[in-house]
Formats: sequence, structure tokens, C-alpha cells
Amino acid sequence: MLCIAAGSCRGSLLPSLLSAMSNADDDRSNISQDLPKILSGELPEYIVTHSGHSQYSNAGGGVSACGVAALNCARIVLGLHAAGIDSTQLVQQLTSRRFLEDILKPCLSWSISFHLAVDDIHKAPAFDHTLKLVSSNFGQASYGFLKRLLDRTAEVAQKRQTSACVIITRPPEIIACFSIVDAPSPLFVIFDSHPRPNKHPDGAAFIFHHSSTSVARYLAELLKYDESLLREQGLQWQAQLLTQCSGDIFVASDAVLNDKGWAEVALDASLQVVSLRAQVRERESQTQELTNEKQRMQAEITSLERDLLRIDNLLQRERAKVEHYKQQMATLRDASKLASQWETRGTTPQTGYSFWRPRRSASTAGTNNAFAPLGTPIPPSPPLVPKPEPKPEPTEPISDVDLVALELQLAFNEENEQLEAQMRELQRIQPKFFDCKICFEQHQEDNVAIVHPCEHAYCRACLLSYAASKIEEHRYPILCPTCTADPQGNAPGEIDDEAIRQLGLTEEQYVVFEEMQMFKYSILVHCRKCLQSVSVDKKQYQAQNVIHCPLKGCGYVWCKQCSQPVDPSAGEHSCDGTKELDHLMNKQGWKRCPGCRTPTEKISGCNHMSCKVPGCNSHFCYVCGQLTVRSALPSDIRSAKQKHYMNCKLH
Repeated sequence: MLCIAAGSCRGSLLPSLLSAMSNADDDRSNISQDLPKILSGELPEYIVTHSGHSQYSNAGGGVSACGVAALNCARIVLGLHAAGIDSTQLVQQLTSRRFLEDILKPCLSWSISFHLAVDDIHKAPAFDHTLKLVSSNFGQASYGFLKRLLDRTAEVAQKRQTSACVIITRPPEIIACFSIVDAPSPLFVIFDSHPRPNKHPDGAAFIFHHSSTSVARYLAELLKYDESLLREQGLQWQAQLLTQCSGDIFVASDAVLNDKGWAEVALDASLQVVSLRAQVRERESQTQELTNEKQRMQAEITSLERDLLRIDNLLQRERAKVEHYKQQMATLRDASKLASQWETRGTTPQTGYSFWRPRRSASTAGTNNAFAPLGTPIPPSPPLVPKPEPKPEPTEPISDVDLVALELQLAFNEENEQLEAQMRELQRIQPKFFDCKICFEQHQEDNVAIVHPCEHAYCRACLLSYAASKIEEHRYPILCPTCTADPQGNAPGEIDDEAIRQLGLTEEQYVVFEEMQMFKYSILVHCRKCLQSVSVDKKQYQAQNVIHCPLKGCGYVWCKQCSQPVDPSAGEHSCDGTKELDHLMNKQGWKRCPGCRTPTEKISGCNHMSCKVPGCNSHFCYVCGQLTVRSALPSDIRSAKQKHYMNCKLH
């Protein structure tokens, strides 16, 4: 447990922290001594914290458990005060570790990463039956609003003559502040389940103040925001909500719950759990139906894709037919032009000459040869008539409507192919997007920062801000924020040196990160002689009980356990000096009494030694160290002495 009383000596805070953490009994005595000062208002600020106990530790929940912790603290504190416990006993309870563990106990089973509002948490039966909501207030997280909120809480407490609590919410943080009514002086108590680097870095804390002004000033500094968020026009409204806060004032419920009342609360909570489980089963059934519908639609899509492939093959065949028809139509048009030219009588399209066509007489009809009478002049031989080429076989005529439809279909298909090619190209060059798990915004993949080995993706700005805050808090290793919020906690990812270099930290931040990396394998040792500090190997430091200053020219040696200087020539060191004494006795030849083990030195006389320790009555030989007799009777001593020295081989 750690107790800090705020005063004028800020420079000596760290040594007092270390001293308080090392001795829990001293802490209890310090709290008992400081209790009258806390109640009377002599200490302007007093902090009580327990190392390792917060909403982030094994004794608490995750990042969203602060609301449950604050409401549970209000339930317990206001319930105790309403039950008749006075302010002195209440403050003693607030300073105990067991009390803080009871407050954080509901957080152990809190596995929800979503931040619930105070009114949603208050609907739980355990809080609804024990806490009564007086009023809810909203405003900017400024000193003025917080001061008015605290004064309103104190006014409610004085009017009702019972302690009151205000639950302050500034997303995503929730803090409880109490106004205690029957204290000797005005007393305000802040319960903060978050560790704070400058106040209580190792766990949750109770902070005692004696004026609403100091509490409002502390909360305004803790919950401060960037005022430029209000002036920026293009900023999303979700970010501007970070400047707002709310205060819900609660008092203890008028009805005191007995065993029957708590049984009804448990029954009500059980019914709500059953109802929620029924809703979960209904959602699971709907999810299964949607999954089946999705599978059916995927099967239909696969079937449609196959049909589309068949239609595409048919379309290719029709295109080939259309090309063949076009070629035939061109051939028919050429043949038709040639036929129209031959129909022109007696004229060739090439020369324009007339042809002589022979006539057959009736007398020569039916014979193979016809001769003209003798002396009849023979006309000149007519030119040969070229034989026209045979006309091509006419094919099935194609209507103009079919040709136009085919041309339109071909044009449509060509345009469709061009559009599909453009779409594929756009999809290829279109950047991919991802959802950042911190700001929940979509970003392009060129702005991604991936944490290994969990492979969680974040935008560079969010991961840079997160890493910078952890470096400022000197937290190492820097774990993945999503894995940290995971209640299972299986193999969390780590922001390593490679990821840190890609984020673009400042030179000072990177120097601090390198120091934290070095401290993972080393430890800082401070020499009391040369007053210098040096880093040494952590494994070697842990394996050694005696530390040697490694700095040149120093050579100081001290015990790691008791921090006392060690003389290397005095043999093995022990914190209580037993081994050094044994070494000195062996060196000087001293003996121990075999009866009571008291060191004994012979100054003069014989080797028969008599132990002077009351009640021991041991007699022994100083040479061999053997016990002669344990008796106070002179006769026994004489006989035992004579018997021993007759047989002592070293005498």
C-alpha cells in the first residue's frame, strides 16, 4: 500500500514512494498517524493507493470497467455511511487493501470492451436497489462546470444529511467523487480506478481533499481537452464529444435491504440474465438462418456464373455467324451488280462492242451444218462472246430488321466488354481500406501499421499516439491495445523496435524507448561510494548477492540485500554477521560452547573451559572443543575432567 501526503516537499516524493511500498506495517502506522490530519483538513491532499490493484490488473477488468468500478464504489461507500458508520471508520475502510479489492471484484468478470453509460449500468438490480439518482448534469469539462457540480453534490449531502456521490463521465473515463457530511471539516474523496503517471502510477487510488475548489482544479487538469476541437469546423461531432462531460449525483437508497431484499435483487438479476440468454439464443438462431440464406445465395450465384459462361460462349458463336453473314452479304451485293451490267443488251461492260448472233434458217433447222450458196460473200467472223460466270447460289435472305438487331447487339457487347475492362482496371488501381481498431475510422492500406504477431491493424497516427503515451509513462513492453483489452489475454502482440521506427517518433521519445529496451535486459545500480549510476546485466545482478561497483577506480563492494559494505577479505558475507563471525573465530582460534553455542576465547589458564551463560553449566576442552560435562556439581566436574584429559588426543 502506498500513501502520499501532498505538501511542500515535492522533490523527495520518489524516495518516500519506495519506502512506503517496502514496508506495509509502516504504511498502516502512517495512516493511523495521518488520520486526524485527514479529517481535520491539515493535509491539503492525501493519496492512498495499492500497487497492482486497478481496473487493468488481475484484480480488475479491462479498459471499459471504470464505470462498474465507480458505481460499485458508490454503492459500498454510501451504503456503509447510510448504515451508521462514522467518517473516521469510513476513512479507515477506504485506506485498506481489502476494501479496494471488494470494490474491484465485479470487474473480474467484466469482459465487455464497449463503454456503457452510467444510466445503463445503474439499471442493474444491484445498483438500482441501493443507489438513488438525484440529478444529472451536462456541460464542458471545464473548471467552472466541475466546481458547480461539486458544490451541487455538497449541497445535496448537507440537505439530506447523508453522504452523496457524483459520477463524472468524460468519455471514455468515469470517476467517482464523494462529499462526506459528518467529517470535522469539509471532506471530498475522489475514487479513480485508472493508474495516473503523476499521482498513482501503480494502481487505483482514493484522493482526499478538503475543498471543492481543489477537487475541481485537479479534475479539470485531469480531464482537460484541446480547445481547438471546438473551433475546428470540419471535425466530426464524435471528436467534439470529448470536450463534454456529465455528472450523475447519487445518494443511498431510502430502503435498507435485508436478506429478503437481497434475495429479490438476486432473483431480479437472474431473470434479467435468463432474458438476455434468451435474446442471445434468438440472435444465434437468426444468425444461423442468415448463414443458411447466405450459403443458398452463394450457390445461386455460382449457378448464375455458370449460366453466364454458357451465354458468353453462345454469344461468341453468334458473333462468328454474324461475321460469316456479313461476308456472304458483301458477296451477294457484288454478284447483283455484275448481273445488272450483263442484262444490258449487246454491250459488254468492258468494251461497249456489239456482238453478232447467228440465225438459223428453216431449211437448215435440225442439221448440224449450214452452208451458204456458191458465190455468196462470207461475212466476217463475229467476235467470241465471253461466257458469263455462273451466278452464285442464292442463300436464305436476311431481313433488314435482323441485321440491325445483330449490329446493335454487337455494339452493345463491345461497349460492355470495354466497360468491364475499365471496371477491372479501376478495381486493380483502387486502394484498399481497413478499419482502425482505435479510432474506428476507415483508412487506406498505405497508412496501415500492423502489430505482430497478432496482426491487428491501426492507422499510423493512432498507433503513434498510443506508443508515445506508453513511452511517456515508461511502460515496457508496449503491448497491442486490442490484445490488452482482450479478456482471454492469449499471446498479446508487441510494438517492437521495427514498428517504432516506422511510426515516426521524435528523437527524445526514441531515446527513452531505447532506454526501456535496455532496461529489459539490464538494471540500474547506484554506488554509494562514487555516487555514480551504471547499468549492469540483469541476470548477473539477480544471480549475485554481493555487488561490485564496475566503474574504474571505485571497487566498492556492498550487499544487495542489506546494502551494507562488504569486506572481501572477511570471507563470505551474511546480513546478520554470522558468517563474518565464524570467519573471525576460525582465524583467531576461538571456540563455541557446545552447550549454548556462545563464542568463547581463552585469555589465560588451562584448557578446561566453564561456560558462564546462566543455566548452561557446560564444561568443555578448549583444544578439541568436545563437551566434558553439563553439571554444576564439583564432583561430577572433577571426574569428567580427569576422564577426558586422559583420553584427549589433541591435549
